[in-house]
Amino acid sequence: MPIYEYRCPQCGHRFERLVRRGEPVTCPECGHPEPKRLMGTFGVKDTGKYLDRKKMHRIADQQKRQMFG
Repeated sequence: MPIYEYRCPQCGHRFERLVRRGEPVTCPECGHPEPKRLMGTFGVKDTGKYLDRKKMHRIADQQKRQMFG
């Protein structure tokens, strides 16, 4: 069973879930029945320091806001 990363389109909550094929997934924060599955992330090196997952998400969200307003 793979672990997938999701983001809720209603409340924006990000979460991971171990999912069996065909198993329904709901947002643990607001209960939205169809969270969007995201591309998995991994650690990268930036100027000699490893970025953790939360920092990577924060940087990605900032870049999206800059690009799309």
